[in-house]
Amino acid sequence: MKKQLMILAAAIALTGSAFGQGQVTMGNNAGSLIIDNFGTAVTSGSTSFQLLAGATADSLQAIGTIAGVGFPGRIANTVVNIAGVAPGQTAFFQIQAWQSSFASYAAAVAGNGGTGLSQVFSAATSSAGPPPGTPTALAGLFPGFAVIVPEPSTIALGLIGAGSLLFLRRKK
Repeated sequence: MKKQLMILAAAIALTGSAFGQGQVTMGNNAGSLIIDNFGTAVTSGSTSFQLLAGATADSLQAIGTIAGVGFPGRIANTVVNIAGVAPGQTAFFQIQAWQSSFASYAAAVAGNGGTGLSQVFSAATSSAGPPPGTPTALAGLFPGFAVIVPEPSTIALGLIGAGSLLFLRRKK
């Protein structure tokens, strides 16, 4: 009997630890659309998003899967576990956005691609279970932001300038 109770207690402890992190639903609503620098809502396939989260505003780390765009200007709703933040506790968040032709935000910055960052904002994660509470929706908790995409003419001028420098260098 004692052995069965110990096994049951261990199973409950493991189940509880599996839910030992808060959850949020990464997404936005019509009041926080993501636009490009031309004022147009970003479209599916053109932009990727990653949620940064942490227990403090200074400890933000990229978490969860990279989400795409559902409807124009809207991040597809994705449930994300916030490691290091207990259920029901306040966490801090920021959303990175970049052109989908790059593998990551850092690659888009390095490649002079389109990038954008939301302001840092906070929200309480889902409450403790069992069963665990409904993930906290981040929609409406942050203002929309712009993904700044370099204009094609700016890129063309840069390439012409770089080419002319190479041409002048060869003449000397």
